[in-house]
Amino acid sequence: MQEEEALQLVESMLEHDALSQLVYRLRHFNESVPEEAEAVQKLLSVFENMIEVKPDVAEQLVQLGDNKTGFLRCVMLLPLISFVVLSRKP
Repeated sequence: MQEEEALQLVESMLEHDALSQLVYRLRHFNESVPEEAEAVQKLLSVFENMIEVKPDVAEQLVQLGDNKTGFLRCVMLLPLISFVVLSRKP
């Protein structure tokens, strides 16, 4: 029963354009702020859970945006941003 409910939740989120809204928000977090860095990790967990429930979500995420603003670009830049932020700390 929980799997059905999870699938309904994910499908509802997709119907209401949640993926593009979440990716948009992901791009605007500032990982040098601890609360926002934590939010990024939680948001990535949301994507992971959505993909686990409905694997097609992965393809939809890849197709979002373009090379400058898309999900993959955001995710690929996260390690670089984290490295830069950590290297600035004394």
